[in-house]
Amino acid sequence: MPDAGIDGAIALCVTSPAIDLFVQLGGSPDPGGTWSGPSPVAGGMFNTSNMNAGIYTYTVVGIAPCPTATAAVDVNVVTNPDAGLPGAITLCATDAPADLFAQLNGAPDAGGNWTGPSPVVGGQYDPANMNPGVYTYTITVPPPCVSGNSTVTVSEVQPPDAGIDDALTLCISSPAASLFASLGGSPDAGGSWTDPNGLAHSGTFNPANDPAGDYTYTVNGTAPCPSASAVVTVSVVALPDAGLPGSITLCTTDGPADLFAQLNGTPDAGGNWTGPSPVVGGQYDPAGMNPGVYTYTITVPPPCVSVNSTVTVSEVQPPDAGIDDALTLCISSPAASLFGSLGGSPDVGGSWTGPNGLAHSGTFNPANDPAGDYTYTVNGTAPCPAASAVVTVSVVALPDAGLPGSITLCTTDGPADLFAQLNGTPDAGGNWTGPSPVVGGQYDPANMSPGVYTYTITVPPPCVSVTSTVTVALSAPPNAGSDGAITLCVSSPLTGLFASLGGSPDAGGSWTDPNGNAHSGTFDPANDVIGDYTYTVSGTAPCPSHFALVTVSVVSLPDPGLPGVITWCTTDPVGDLFGELGGTPDAGGTWTHPNGDPLIGTFDPATDTPGIYSYTITVPPPCLSVTSTVAVSLSAPPDPGMDGSLTLCISSPAEDLFASLSGAPDLGGTWTDPNGSAHSGNFDPANDIVGDYTYTVSGISPCPAASAVVTVSVVSLPDPGTPGGVTWCTTDPVGDLFAQLGGTPDAGGSWTDPNGDPFSGTFDPVPMHQAPTLTR
Repeated sequence: MPDAGIDGAIALCVTSPAIDLFVQLGGSPDPGGTWSGPSPVAGGMFNTSNMNAGIYTYTVVGIAPCPTATAAVDVNVVTNPDAGLPGAITLCATDAPADLFAQLNGAPDAGGNWTGPSPVVGGQYDPANMNPGVYTYTITVPPPCVSGNSTVTVSEVQPPDAGIDDALTLCISSPAASLFASLGGSPDAGGSWTDPNGLAHSGTFNPANDPAGDYTYTVNGTAPCPSASAVVTVSVVALPDAGLPGSITLCTTDGPADLFAQLNGTPDAGGNWTGPSPVVGGQYDPAGMNPGVYTYTITVPPPCVSVNSTVTVSEVQPPDAGIDDALTLCISSPAASLFGSLGGSPDVGGSWTGPNGLAHSGTFNPANDPAGDYTYTVNGTAPCPAASAVVTVSVVALPDAGLPGSITLCTTDGPADLFAQLNGTPDAGGNWTGPSPVVGGQYDPANMSPGVYTYTITVPPPCVSVTSTVTVALSAPPNAGSDGAITLCVSSPLTGLFASLGGSPDAGGSWTDPNGNAHSGTFDPANDVIGDYTYTVSGTAPCPSHFALVTVSVVSLPDPGLPGVITWCTTDPVGDLFGELGGTPDAGGTWTHPNGDPLIGTFDPATDTPGIYSYTITVPPPCLSVTSTVAVSLSAPPDPGMDGSLTLCISSPAEDLFASLSGAPDLGGTWTDPNGSAHSGNFDPANDIVGDYTYTVSGISPCPAASAVVTVSVVSLPDPGTPGGVTWCTTDPVGDLFAQLGGTPDAGGSWTDPNGDPFSGTFDPVPMHQAPTLTR
């Protein structure tokens, strides 16, 4: 195979001496090749004085059937750089960034780098964060070219400071004031003022003559900094009017009142209130503030005088009719005063009305007056309204608590209604007491104690309260324990089932087998049926019987099968070890690897190791666990190598096909030709047919044979035709050179011109006067 080397590159100065292009190639290029490129190459040398930069191609022609090889050298020629002439710029400290390159004089080349007092990013000078001074522009080129540089001198000017906008408030009678003193910040002196109309102003404001508004102070800047301005907003305050004193009387239960609305006259808004209590939003709230004199003050700057006025607030307490309450009397009770049944501290002297809205004396007689709501009303002192409270009167007849009762419950029963256990016709509405607190009249065996529970109906004297009782007894439920299970071997002795119950079962119960027949409670694995055996303990009324189950399983003696032997090929799929056991093994056992690790029961010839694999079926004592084995061995598959290919010339000598296989094929295999016939494995281009030749290596059982293929191609000798000749006039159209060849040339060749450069094969007589040569 020809070797044209590896692509290379070189940068030269326009004044560099000639260089050898061959030396610039990488790798180990063959000598004797030809060069082509933007300029003709003489002796493999590149001369900067008369050749163009670009890609120069080195071609080494191959000997058939090997193709031609090429590599390239990329030549770059650098001229001496021009960094321009020094420049200068003056910027205001508040200016936007400036392009340093634009400040250079002359015709500087782009592509250089900047250095200076501050780092330069993107060729920009930013007055906001960089220092003025000399910034150097450098264009670096490879030797022997000399790098060039130039400079830009940067100066900065500070902007003027007119201070910060502010405001000035004066009284209409204030003396003239300096506006400069009202500016914020640190303004520069020497600026000029204009009034709100844009006219020049002295900077001294006279409230009597000058208009209020924005006064602008301007300080001129030094070029290139612009002027700066700040504004003083002037307000002129007239003498204020706080109004005339006022007063208001409120009930302590009234809502908030607006103090400003209580002032007389025509007070100006915008003042502040002070008084016995803090004032929020100009409102007086009787619920949280103290009465007294509240002062309204309008504050203005000197020499204007602040003014004030007052509102006197008085409060009146509302009447107290007491709090609603209730009165229950017996039908035989004497007349009772309703006033004594009111809650709170009601005022005396009020009046009563009955449920029908008619006036009432306030003394209730159960024998004559109707039960219901009696209203007590006390009139209020203006502005407080009247107040009312209600006494709800109930008249009770003599109560009936019923006759005593009793109930017996199981401790596992749900709650029972005690009232339903009373005999007779008891009245509802009484209360229960007993050994445990009673909620909702219910007795709950889960958390209450047995005993006598008393039902009481309480009525006011002279009615007599009455009681009755319910006696509660509890019975404990039977305990058959909790469900259990037992597994026995078919050869186990007789076994008592009681010990297999969970919990703490009561003794003395009875057993039934899975068929519901009575059972002794002792299980015989040889004769009794397996399944659920039921243990029942009878309960004492009202508690029901209780039962629990013991699930009995009987295990037979297991069969792990007979030992097995298997040989797998390392390329076989995953195999099932259970299927290699002899005999009739029982399923459900576990597998163990030769190294003792657990195994799922499958063997992967690609990853698992050969050896003895154990199968164990574990059963509970007294049954004994059993084990069998499978001995696994592995065979390696044959290796015929990997498919390959071979291309020969029709005149090539016979060649061994084995050498064209890839990988590491085993020796001793056999060959078949493309027709499937046996072949020696030595290919003769003159006699053998082209196509796929198959190499087969037999495998050792259980590994199958394996094959690989060598695809053989034979190339005929090419025919470039015989030399031809043609004469064209310089005015002829474009012509095809292939048509001028003699003989029967094969298509697909390439053309080169008289200089050795590649050529398309189409000749244009107008720009060309030399005929190219066809090479194959």
